[in-house]
Amino acid sequence: MLCKVKWSSGYWGGSCQAELMVTPSVEEFLDQRPRLFGLAYRMLGEAEDVVQDAYLCWAGAAHAEIAYPQPF
Repeated sequence: MLCKVKWSSGYWGGSCQAELMVTPSVEEFLDQRPRLFGLAYRMLGEAEDVVQDAYLCWAGAAHAEIAYPQPF
C-alpha cells in the first residue's frame, strides 16, 4: 500500500512529507519508532542515527523468523 506520511518536529527532527510504501514490516517499525527514539535519546542524547541504524537492521531481517519484534 502506498500512502503519504508526514513527520513533524520531534519525530524525525524536522518536518517533511513523503510517499512511502507501507508494508507490514514497515508498519511494525513505525509502530515501534517512538519507543526506540525515546530510548536512544535518553541513553545518548541523540537518536536519529541510532533509530536509522535500527531500521536498516530491521529491513534486512528475516521477519518470518522474528516472534517478538519489539525486543529485536
